[in-house]
Amino acid sequence: MRRGRFWAIAAVVVVVLLLVVDRGGQMVVEGLVKEQIQKSLATPDKPSVDMSGFPFLPQLISQKFDDVTVDIRDADAGQIRAERVSAVLTGVKREGAGAQVDSLSGTGRISYAAATAAAGGYAVSYGGKNLVKISGKVRFAGQTRTASASGKPRIVGNELLIRPEQVSVDGTAAPVSGLIPDIRYPLREIPQGMTIKINPTEAGIEFSFDGENLMLSSADITAAWGLWSVSPDETVYARPQPAT
Repeated sequence: MRRGRFWAIAAVVVVVLLLVVDRGGQMVVEGLVKEQIQKSLATPDKPSVDMSGFPFLPQLISQKFDDVTVDIRDADAGQIRAERVSAVLTGVKREGAGAQVDSLSGTGRISYAAATAAAGGYAVSYGGKNLVKISGKVRFAGQTRTASASGKPRIVGNELLIRPEQVSVDGTAAPVSGLIPDIRYPLREIPQGMTIKINPTEAGIEFSFDGENLMLSSADITAAWGLWSVSPDETVYARPQPAT
């Protein structure tokens, strides 16, 4: 009787210890991921990272993670900064210097202040449904005038493009092409096969993204998250991209 009780108690202790070790390993890896994201995306604060799925240690050993959720604030997205980016990855498996992801989805926002700061002297603001407004000083008819135009943000290659349309000068329509140039923001590499949608709102340029069976190269997503214990030169960095 006592022997049976002994083994029952011992089994409980072992299970508890395994749970503690598993959770401890998960917390360590999450901490490394936060540090790598902060460093790679030049964020002022460490992001929120949650790596779910139990048990965790077998995932670490097999180098395939069930679910990874990140919430990043004020991130370097290329020539422009993203106010926030939230992403969920499922089935993240190492492939060479990158990773294969079963699915990836998320949302984000670029503030108009950030868009203006990277627009080469032009101001960028909300322009109504699906549009942004670009305004600034231009030379027109031999004089310096205030011009504005609306445009729909879109992704072209690895750039966020705003092409001015419906131009006006000092509040009067001026059908002059090229008066206000295209505003282009070079972005970090966007994984092939990812679908991105952009929706300007009063709060900022909102975007969403999703994709399945994506290959994330060392240049776009995996290393910054430090999901694998690799040498510093092998590290890859992870991040979702703005959208059309």
